[in-house]
Amino acid sequence: MQSAIRAIKREVPDVLVGHPTSCLCEYTDHGHCGIVIDGEIANDPTVEQLVRTAVSHAAAGADIVAPSDMMDGRVGAIRQALDERGFEQTAIMAYAAKYCSAFYGPFRDAAASAPAFR
Repeated sequence: MQSAIRAIKREVPDVLVGHPTSCLCEYTDHGHCGIVIDGEIANDPTVEQLVRTAVSHAAAGADIVAPSDMMDGRVGAIRQALDERGFEQTAIMAYAAKYCSAFYGPFRDAAASAPAFR
């Protein structure tokens, strides 16, 4: 994703690039948006990874990051990390706006990331 963001910004520097998700579900075999420890989603380690992911998208040139996980405290942690690293102008898209869009269902299908357990 970061390579694609860089390539787009290189070719069309003024285009607004929003990363469709700063989530982990598409990278897991269980489809959940978090790191699993002892059969449970671990909030704090997941937030740390979400922060790293969002910052890497901003560093690649994303103008908007869009967390879609449900981890407690992730938006504040992402905002703080972005600001501390000089990405004060990088926006954070609300999960509600993304979930209600026509892109959410197709994303889950394309990423084959429906949750495997409850």
